[in-house]
Amino acid sequence: MIRWGAVIVMLSAGPSQAMLQCTYYDELVGLAPVVIQIENPTFTPPDAQGTCLVAGTVARVFAGEVALGTQVVAMVPCVNVDGIAGPIIWSDPQALAAARVIELHMDNPSIPAGYGAGIVLLDALTDTPAWKPMCDG
Repeated sequence: MIRWGAVIVMLSAGPSQAMLQCTYYDELVGLAPVVIQIENPTFTPPDAQGTCLVAGTVARVFAGEVALGTQVVAMVPCVNVDGIAGPIIWSDPQALAAARVIELHMDNPSIPAGYGAGIVLLDALTDTPAWKPMCDG
């Protein structure tokens, strides 16, 4: 896993909050070239680096050239096993496992945008993207 030594932040227990200025996360997620929702996601427990694999069938495409029905796999940061300080936003593994729908804002084929900020856990599919910027203004 990449370590960003220049960024000094503290992680909290459970899903972490923004560790850089929220505008930075918002910008990265807003620029994601692929925005999809997957349904019936499956989940693997964290590996040695704290990454969970989330897979599912593409049910909504809001941006990018991804066909409905495509199976996708995303590498989601879900456990900070090394207790590193850095910009990563960690998703709660139990919440990932319980999600019925996951919205993914992807900046490459398998990595969520914004250091993990581009993930939204949902109970049902939506007609528009559910992600909301972290900043109020």
